[in-house]
Amino acid sequence: MFKSVMQTYKPSDTVLNLMHKFTDGINMCITVAIEQDLTSRNTLSKSAYPSLTEHKIPSYYYPSMISKALALLKTYRKRLRKGKKAIK
Repeated sequence: MFKSVMQTYKPSDTVLNLMHKFTDGINMCITVAIEQDLTSRNTLSKSAYPSLTEHKIPSYYYPSMISKALALLKTYRKRLRKGKKAIK
């Protein structure tokens, strides 16, 4: 049995803006990986890095965005191989 605590956290506009930019960066990495059929972290980094600099996000977030994008793509491709419906 799990207990939970309700928290009333309201993120500031700065935090929300950063979260939206982070999500946009992940989506951009996914787009690059699909268009160029990339599966390795190294090749996606080399291909996506110039586009990520346009998002005005601190560069220490780039590896996280790339890793998250590849993890999402790996799950997507695995579901397609198994013939399951891809979750959107």
